[in-house]
Amino acid sequence: MGPGTGLGAAHERAGMSAKTALATAPTGMVGLAIAVAAAIVVAVVSAPPAAAAQGGLVYAGCQSSPDGPVEPSCSQLEGLSYTGAFAVSLDGASAYASFPDGVSVYRRAPDGQLSFQECLSATGEAPCTQIPGVLGTARDIAVPNDGRSVYLAGSSRRETLIGFQRDPADGTLTFSSCRASDYGGGPGPPGCPVGPFQQALQVESSPNGRTIYVADEGCADNTGECFASVGVYTRDPVTSLLTPSGRSRPATQGDGPFAVTPVGGAVYELDSDFGTISVHQRIGNSGLKRTQCLWPRKRRFYGPCKRVRKMGKAKAIAVGPHGSSVVTVVNPKRGASWLTLFDRARNGKLSFERRAFDKRLRSVGDLRFTSDSTLIAASGAGADSFLLRFKVNPRRGTVALAQCISSAKRRGCTRLPELRGVSEIAARAPNLYATVADPATGSGLNAVLRFRAAG
Repeated sequence: MGPGTGLGAAHERAGMSAKTALATAPTGMVGLAIAVAAAIVVAVVSAPPAAAAQGGLVYAGCQSSPDGPVEPSCSQLEGLSYTGAFAVSLDGASAYASFPDGVSVYRRAPDGQLSFQECLSATGEAPCTQIPGVLGTARDIAVPNDGRSVYLAGSSRRETLIGFQRDPADGTLTFSSCRASDYGGGPGPPGCPVGPFQQALQVESSPNGRTIYVADEGCADNTGECFASVGVYTRDPVTSLLTPSGRSRPATQGDGPFAVTPVGGAVYELDSDFGTISVHQRIGNSGLKRTQCLWPRKRRFYGPCKRVRKMGKAKAIAVGPHGSSVVTVVNPKRGASWLTLFDRARNGKLSFERRAFDKRLRSVGDLRFTSDSTLIAASGAGADSFLLRFKVNPRRGTVALAQCISSAKRRGCTRLPELRGVSEIAARAPNLYATVADPATGSGLNAVLRFRAAG
């Protein structure tokens, strides 16, 4: 089925699983980097609205699905109905969005405006090109830095890992490969043989593009017996084909996201159930070796891990643009969430620094560094959603809430009703994009909000 008006958009829930990790900090307009120091004292400071506006985010427009719900302030953009993931290429020329049984391709104008270019789907219903293996809505999209491939991971119907060759000249896609979940031992869909994974939850590329990482949660049988890991694949940059070359061995069973450092060859894997952070070092292009494990438990202690009482059970993770710092978000069952900041050594190992609290930082859907010492968090849910911008002053050792944008009226925040249901963030200079869902039905992303840097 096609993705927009007149194409019979599928009425299925996208089964969204918000991406909660950052592989590498993109070249964007905003970013957060915490300087490595022997002793850093971190304090949370709430900036007044006037100060927050300086250098902050300015709302620049909205594009929404023609299939509804209608957003009066948004222009229509085909291919956004029931979308599950969104990504922008490093060259800034293209954007990609998954929809039920397919993927849409957009051109990106210099001002950040998107225009529909093409779509590829399982049915090939016009105007889409037919491709195998896309059954359901992909959870995640990765575009390696060389701009020659695009990968889709996961699905609401059949777990798949799909690769495309990308034309760097115009961003269009050509189907390259497909692998399906090995759960159950049966064959994959036509044109999509079985691969070495059960549930593909997240896909990221190494900075040099030679390696693709896939979060695999081995819980497809719903027995509760799980052991997640990060699968490692060697990538052919010409054909976009992937060759399995190993997987991580986290210290605990794991089910959380992971992040890849932009420098230094480290991969950080969360276990949001036990709360551990497993630190892995890349071994060439062939695999990962665990070098450290941090454990937040106050009472029970897991042998291979270093006990860090104050770090909390992390739910999201991001690595700074220069690889010198790592930030996690802890979402307690009650009360405000907090940011946990770690210094990162050259060997990739982490040392705990400080925690920073903010009452609006809760139920984080995405946490993303960009490139000018700012951290962006998509927080909240439905009609009570936030886009938070944190700034750091390395000299003073402070982390400040520099800006708050909220879907509802909140003290200290700029109200933007279109922000309700914010889920994912994608940054590419000079814009930041936030994807939002229909809060009434929860049936997928229906709009893309566009921001630019003030001044």
